[in-house]
Amino acid sequence: MNSYLGPPIRYDIDRQPRAQLDTLVDSMGVADAVRIAIEGHTDDNPVANTRFASNWELSAARATNVVRLFGDAQVPLHRMRAVAFADTQPKVANRDAAGQPVPANQAQNRRIIIRVHL
Repeated sequence: MNSYLGPPIRYDIDRQPRAQLDTLVDSMGVADAVRIAIEGHTDDNPVANTRFASNWELSAARATNVVRLFGDAQVPLHRMRAVAFADTQPKVANRDAAGQPVPANQAQNRRIIIRVHL
């Protein structure tokens, strides 16, 4: 799942990616050996508001929303973990050589990654 969040402080799941996540859950079959790591990522814009103190909390909310969605779909919670990376592992550079933000790149960095370990 890449850039499913849109605006920088979103942490909820849009309709189309949610349908993709539902399909993923249905196709996994949730074998006993399956372990799922759900990683939340942000861009490098600082966030500080009443809901999130930093990008760490925002990335955690992104990951835990997917854990909750999978849990609601009967994926056993003990097989999942939510991991928050904030802006520490960008997919692409958030800024150009002059230090200016690259909005298209920042959008790519606002993402979740689902890792299925067999």
